Amino acid sequence: MSHGQMVVALLLNALLIALEVWAVKVRYGEVGIGMFRFYTLCSNALALCTAMVTLVCLLSMGSIPLPARLLKYVACCTQTITFLVVICVLTPMLNAAGQPGWHLMFMTSGRMVTHLLGPLLTVASWLLCETSLCEAQTMPGSWSIFVSLIPTLAYATVAYACNYLRLWDGPYPFLRVWNMPLWKTVTWFVVLLAAAMAIAVGLQFAEGQVMQLC
Repeated sequence: MSHGQMVVALLLNALLIALEVWAVKVRYGEVGIGMFRFYTLCSNALALCTAMVTLVCLLSMGSIPLPARLLKYVACCTQTITFLVVICVLTPMLNAAGQPGWHLMFMTSGRMVTHLLGPLLTVASWLLCETSLCEAQTMPGSWSIFVSLIPTLAYATVAYACNYLRLWDGPYPFLRVWNMPLWKTVTWFVVLLAAAMAIAVGLQFAEGQVMQLC
């Protein structure tokens, strides 16, 4: 652990907190509590909470205990899912429909934070700075990969149920169960869950590589 890494970790988490508070405030002002229908806002709220926990741990203890480290890892997984779904699914869908996908996804209503800067800062602070500040220098174990899926599975369960009961419309095209055959709904679910697991494995592998260099 170096003094420089500590300072950078503190600065990145403080910046992340400031940006997320602003973005969440903007979205709440637009749609109220309904903003939590969006996986994006849920993942960014989680990132905000974990950044606060990390900042408190670093300031009070000078290190990151395992529970806080695991929580940040989960936030990294959900934020990476957000980023990749926006880049690979939502933006192309909007572009194909003749709308300015890149502008809508990254330049309006705080989305530059929730879709881009939030995910990048969350992963960068955890992977490049905080790994060497952890109390335990051993990986949390493969069980943490399944822990990282809990927020995504919880969101999917609520979102699919609310769409099936016609309480929600979306908010994402692949959640609109009444607009597609059952096989397509199942395919979307399997693909997204497999992607979430691949992201969790990839981030844990990347953390292991960074730890070997520390």
